[in-house]
Amino acid sequence: MACMRGTPVAPCEGMLPAPDFDKEAPAEPRVYHFTVQRGMAIALVIETCDWYAGLLQAAMTRVRIEGQK
Repeated sequence: MACMRGTPVAPCEGMLPAPDFDKEAPAEPRVYHFTVQRGMAIALVIETCDWYAGLLQAAMTRVRIEGQK
């Protein structure tokens, strides 16, 4: 049963069925790793679920290690 709303070229047939989501997917949050180096050596590894917060923490740590203000 087609309803005539809008353009008659694309009749409304109803709503599409809901997409099937993978129910077996892990519900664990993604963890991002940021390494802070001093020269060639790794000084600190930051692990966080928030990408922007980890990037900010890594940048602030680099400034602190290098002694820049």
